[in-house]
Amino acid sequence: MSDLELKFNEEDIIKVINEWRKKSLESEVVIEYVTSAVRHDLLSFYDYIDVNIATLLNPLSQYFLNNEIQKMFLESIIFAMKKFTGKSSELIDYMSGSDVDNLSSVITHNYFNELSNFLEFAPILLKLDSIATLNDKQIYYCSIIDSHFEMLAYTNNRLFNSSFKTENYFFKKGLNNLLLSMNSLFNRNSIFVNSDSVASLRTDKDYVNYAVLSLLINSLDHAFNSESDNDNLLCSIDKELYICGQPLSEKASFGFYEVEVFNNGLPIPEENLEHVFDKGFTIRKNFSGDHGIGLWGVKEFVEENGGSIFVESKIGKTSFKFTIPYSEKIGDLYIQ
Repeated sequence: MSDLELKFNEEDIIKVINEWRKKSLESEVVIEYVTSAVRHDLLSFYDYIDVNIATLLNPLSQYFLNNEIQKMFLESIIFAMKKFTGKSSELIDYMSGSDVDNLSSVITHNYFNELSNFLEFAPILLKLDSIATLNDKQIYYCSIIDSHFEMLAYTNNRLFNSSFKTENYFFKKGLNNLLLSMNSLFNRNSIFVNSDSVASLRTDKDYVNYAVLSLLINSLDHAFNSESDNDNLLCSIDKELYICGQPLSEKASFGFYEVEVFNNGLPIPEENLEHVFDKGFTIRKNFSGDHGIGLWGVKEFVEENGGSIFVESKIGKTSFKFTIPYSEKIGDLYIQ
């Protein structure tokens, strides 16, 4: 399956990371942004892979499969996933050190090897169905899990193969795939998600993974974080998260397309609003590491590509809006 094919090798990992180090000699800001943002994205992404696949595999194995061979197959996937996430943590920790120029070939070999082994299990829908016929409920679960595998391969190809490109990104399709991959996470937190109001947009930049993903993570970390809910607000509401995307002027053949991600969770304290896009800023206590790089990274990405980003927050609604310039409109499709 082409969506699962790795288009790089372990030597490419060393090459890419060393290129980041080379950039540090040219621009301190560049390397701080690249390495910190990449580490943050990887940590968040592998956490989602670990949590979501495990969340889906366990009930699929325990409650929805009656075939023992299928259950053994799923247990093997869980074991391989744990080995891979362990090696990914080693690579991320190594990236955080000062001696990245001498990146260990053992670490990159182990990472690449465990990633390849993990992806070999996919697509699980076809493999489980070849053992014993799946019903509609099982097919649904397997489809979601397979979307995680595809996302894992895509993210690694994007990071470690400099020639890997997607010529065009279709915002609505990419957003739907992202929401599908995070579906179990939203369900587990009882969050209703709506993305019905999204107009068709084609871009040459990956706004879904470089902007929307961090805004969704921010909602989960802050707006719907029960640990910060001193007034028990979250217990009294139906938690809702909306993603909208529309041109600022529907009739204009060029202009700006605006994306809004908003929720009805805990508001951002007024004194923090002007700092949310500062690098390293976080309102979470007792937290260390690269947290806070996400929203700063979104702002950098949006502005580097000709857009702007804003935040508004009050009780009942916290809204992040950013703009994407488009230069053409063909029918209902807006084109960057």
